[in-house]
Amino acid sequence: MHHRLPAVRPPTATGWNRTDRSSANRRSVPSRAFSASTSGTDFARLFASSPYRQGVTALYRAAGLNLNADLAALTAHAAIKADPAALQRLKATSDPTGKLAVPELDLHTIGDNLVPVQNEYNYGQLVNRAGSGSLLRQAYTDSYGHCNFSVSEQMAGLQALLQRVTTGQWGDLATPEGLGKMADALHLGPAHFTAYSPGPLTGAVSGG
Repeated sequence: MHHRLPAVRPPTATGWNRTDRSSANRRSVPSRAFSASTSGTDFARLFASSPYRQGVTALYRAAGLNLNADLAALTAHAAIKADPAALQRLKATSDPTGKLAVPELDLHTIGDNLVPVQNEYNYGQLVNRAGSGSLLRQAYTDSYGHCNFSVSEQMAGLQALLQRVTTGQWGDLATPEGLGKMADALHLGPAHFTAYSPGPLTGAVSGG
């Protein structure tokens, strides 16, 4: 998903005190917990609300292919049903609550080909509903690829998080302008922070 930079507390007798959805927490989830269901999905309807609809439509047109036929075929064969036990395991171990215990700064490339940047919209909504919005900041880089951050981008993010932890305030450092200025001052290479607001994730199931 990008980098989540949580201010993690020290280990306790019962294990790590982690921020919701930290990378360490995700690694602890057994792979067998992940399951998906396509049964009953109308792919044409989903595609109509996709932020990539125009680009995909143009590519199909250029290739001389029938997009509507492919969407109909996907819908006709949408028969995968999720394993109830896997869903329960996933809910018990990995469903984010949005309740943050410590400050968190998310860094996400807007061209993430592995974890769509629209995840940030849904996650931000979940955190706000849980009343933890003041602990979360989300920043974006005009880059392609998963976690494709330069050294200066990562260090600027860490400086913003350090300021929040030490002063109790985000200030302007966690904004695109503030992060860009910090990255420039570090002289560690290029940075491509950008003002960006992703839309909802297509097909996402609301939780919380």
